[in-house]
Amino acid sequence: VEVWIGQVKDIIPRLAEDFGEYNLNMVFMDQRGTTFHHDLSKLEELRLLAPMCRIVADNTVKPGAPEYCWHTTKSDHYDTTNYTLHEFLEATIEDWQVVSDYHGPRAGNSGAPRAVP
Repeated sequence: VEVWIGQVKDIIPRLAEDFGEYNLNMVFMDQRGTTFHHDLSKLEELRLLAPMCRIVADNTVKPGAPEYCWHTTKSDHYDTTNYTLHEFLEATIEDWQVVSDYHGPRAGNSGAPRAVP
């Protein structure tokens, strides 16, 4: 495990330069939730996610990450579980943690959203 400190916009391109494609086996997102979908899109675009990479996104209800939740839940590229949790030291505040396993760029039907029953 290697932990890099910095802003995601600077770290993601550096990962591509230093390690190349399909090098990430685990991603933990705990920055501002409203940017999760942009960050995941960049990781996908640069092909940094190895098949079966586990992606954990915290605080997806507050401040909220609806685009991220939709993408990881509806895309055939991911198997996703949304967990409801209480915010740390705040038993009355509910939040979600989203855990996704990435199946690779050719999974399913090329990432098209799944049909809603």
